[in-house]
Amino acid sequence: MVELATSTVMHFDPELIDEYRNRMLVDGYFNISAGTHLPWSVNIEHIASGIKTLAEHGWPPSFILMYDEPWVLTHQVQELVRMCTGNALIMDFATFFVGSGIDASGTTTNGTSGARENTSGWPPHRDRSSDTSTTAFRSDGLPKYSTTWIPLTTASPTNSCQYIRALPCDAGSLLHFSHRLLHWGSAA
Repeated sequence: MVELATSTVMHFDPELIDEYRNRMLVDGYFNISAGTHLPWSVNIEHIASGIKTLAEHGWPPSFILMYDEPWVLTHQVQELVRMCTGNALIMDFATFFVGSGIDASGTTTNGTSGARENTSGWPPHRDRSSDTSTTAFRSDGLPKYSTTWIPLTTASPTNSCQYIRALPCDAGSLLHFSHRLLHWGSAA
């Protein structure tokens, strides 16, 4: 059972929204570190554990969507995405279990027995690559489509991160980027 706060939608200072929106316009992405600015109403570790358990039993990681917690995360970020990009959520989920057995510091870990291990990241690509530049952006320069990535475990270039910003991202951080921004996954 998910215990929800009275209001689960996150509220951000208007100055932060302006900063994130400007970063989308200038850099094509913004990131928010886990902690005070991301008061999740669900336990991120529980979602990560659920995905690991699914993988260990041979089930697709996307089966985590049968539970409430990922939907609560989605509900929580919807207003942030709308205010920073003008986009409504379209609920196009991609859920992965990298399962490399390597943590963010490069230390070998145990406990991935039975999971299908992914030993490489994703090649460089753009999301929605068929969109032309004349139809992919609004008149204000913001992308019509964007992606939100929330690492459920600490991600680094050692164990798997998004190469937009190849720096460690703590579990529960948020990286939001334009669909036209070239990105790839590190080897894991």
